Amino acid sequence: MGKCCFYNIELEGYNVILSNQPCKYLDRDTMKCKIYKNRFKINPYCLHSEDENMFNKGSLPKGCLFLEKHPEREKNPKIDIREIADNLSHQSIMIYNMVNNIEHIEQFAIKRDD
Repeated sequence: MGKCCFYNIELEGYNVILSNQPCKYLDRDTMKCKIYKNRFKINPYCLHSEDENMFNKGSLPKGCLFLEKHPEREKNPKIDIREIADNLSHQSIMIYNMVNNIEHIEQFAIKRDD
């Protein structure tokens, strides 16, 4: 729960969840949205289940219920770095660590409109 609410970075063809970079509205203790009822009005980055953009490459994490129902829709889901750390170069690990520790990453985020 809540994995959709973390930003990700593409490294060597993998969409890796940035474990320190959740949406500012995600309660890290409960892993639930603090603004759930009004999330689409308040947060332009929030994914909407009726929106085709939700299925864009990298939008949903591995194990997401939407992907279980439509596994053909997304070919490269977000994954945890621990699953692929052995496959990544030292440089990619350094990039991950640097980006994962940026303060206020949402100022760099791009809303998925396509």
